[in-house]
Amino acid sequence: ESVPADEVSYSREVLAAARAGGGPQRRAVRDAALALGRGTAALVNALDPELVTFGGLAPQLLEVAGDRVQEGYHDGLMGARAEVAPALAPSTLGGRAPLVGAGEHAFDHILTDRALAAWSAA
Repeated sequence: ESVPADEVSYSREVLAAARAGGGPQRRAVRDAALALGRGTAALVNALDPELVTFGGLAPQLLEVAGDRVQEGYHDGLMGARAEVAPALAPSTLGGRAPLVGAGEHAFDHILTDRALAAWSAA
């Protein structure tokens, strides 16, 4: 298929078709889910988080092909990292996630001892 004008809407349509049992869409979604699981495993191996949350379209991908995400995730994890793999969970922030993340990032820079000292000295 040609490159869609709106990739997010197109992705939602593909996910909906896969959920309804569409052949090529279901295969594409299952392949993407496996790749997401493998990529997530690589990040978990490198960063050792306690929990992994998925935002954007990933929660829908988990609904449609969560088994493939889990398969890729568990196949890619290094056994020496932790006895129990961090759980994979959909984000509860929905469409607010980018705004909340930007706010948290800003607070990380202004709520340090150094920044607070500079602010109170001004």
